[in-house]
Amino acid sequence: NSMFGGRPDMAVSAAQCLYDIGINMDGHWLWVEQDPAPELYQTWEIANRRMAAVERRVGEFLFHGEEDIRLVTPVEWSGNPALERKIIHRTFHLRGEHLVHVNNVSTDRPVTLRIRFPHLGDEADWIVRDAMEDLVYVPDADASVWTSRHLHAGLQLSLVERGEVWLKVSPASDNFRPERGSTVLSATIKTMPGHGE
Repeated sequence: NSMFGGRPDMAVSAAQCLYDIGINMDGHWLWVEQDPAPELYQTWEIANRRMAAVERRVGEFLFHGEEDIRLVTPVEWSGNPALERKIIHRTFHLRGEHLVHVNNVSTDRPVTLRIRFPHLGDEADWIVRDAMEDLVYVPDADASVWTSRHLHAGLQLSLVERGEVWLKVSPASDNFRPERGSTVLSATIKTMPGHGE
């Protein structure tokens, strides 16, 4: 009853709830004490399709990667501690690549973040892709790859309410050029002289 709108504090849909549990934990069981109605099957199928789409793209990281809580540090832009607590992130390593899942679990506010990578080695350049959308994040309009120094400073993201992003960070190949129209600029906001970032 609560999952289908019976409680005013249930701020997300049942499909969103099942997806979140399935992606961020070890799965879910549905327990019902009556014959399932069509909306239950529909909700379950929507959640399963979303999870399957993620598994197709990054399942190898989730099932075979090594989880790491130290690789990235998300920094919420406004400095509001209540918003910062709404940012959930997980990181996985697999064969020299990294997968970073960043989730804004707030149902009320969008957030802007800087995702810092303080523990990347200094020896490589990197490509940062949105693993779900085939988009490439670039540090500026004239560069397609990130140096470790750039990623130490951080990549800027904006997430809507209940928004998430899957970032795949890979060593850059020689002469990498993203396809036209596939890049997202992660611009650094220039502050006034005498003011810190």
